[in-house]
Amino acid sequence: MDRPGCGDSTLADRSLVDWPADVVSLADHLNIERFSVLGASGGGPYALACARFIPQKRLRAATVVCGIGPIEALLDTVPYLSWRLMGITPWLLRQGALRVFLPHILIRPYLTRDPSRLKRVLEDQAKTPEEKEQFRDNSGETDLDDVVASLLEAFKQGAGGCMQDGAALTREWGFDLKDVDSERVLLVHGDQDAQAPLKVAQWIDERLGGGRLRTLEGKTHFTIWKEHSEEIFRQSAEA
Repeated sequence: MDRPGCGDSTLADRSLVDWPADVVSLADHLNIERFSVLGASGGGPYALACARFIPQKRLRAATVVCGIGPIEALLDTVPYLSWRLMGITPWLLRQGALRVFLPHILIRPYLTRDPSRLKRVLEDQAKTPEEKEQFRDNSGETDLDDVVASLLEAFKQGAGGCMQDGAALTREWGFDLKDVDSERVLLVHGDQDAQAPLKVAQWIDERLGGGRLRTLEGKTHFTIWKEHSEEIFRQSAEA
């Protein structure tokens, strides 16, 4: 599913808690009675929202792979951010994310429509030997050309969709993790993830009641899919 403003989806002001209704609407359209969802990276919060708001009779399971957390998770897990300055620190983090990190650091490199340039952007992001090797793998599972094609499709309308997505994730999520049916949630995370630190996944797991997190040793935000993608999808589908 393309979120608002991504791919061919119409740009609209949709919050995180609106997403589960969209998922159910699509399932109804496709005549799918019960289903599972999987959210990776920035999709993690959307999967958790589904676990919170979609009834058990429809949603089997929600799997979060290398998911990001709310601003509160950063405040609790990053030492120099724990000094909240009477609420100023969360505000500064949100402003920094929306005005600097999202538009200039995260999104801008992907806005090119030149496939070869976009491919170089992705190659430059590979830091570990395993990540570099994964980008050289032409087996089909991790074909860099497929990633380029996906990003070109995601940004075909420009940056509006991603900015809307980022704004939704930096605001209050609209639900408490303690109210999520944690029995339907599986968290999978690499212990070498630099983009979404493991401590954030542990923070989320704690608020879900614990025991939902599976940590994969030596895996990063990107290499976690190399050896575990089929296993992760199968476990989610069969839950």
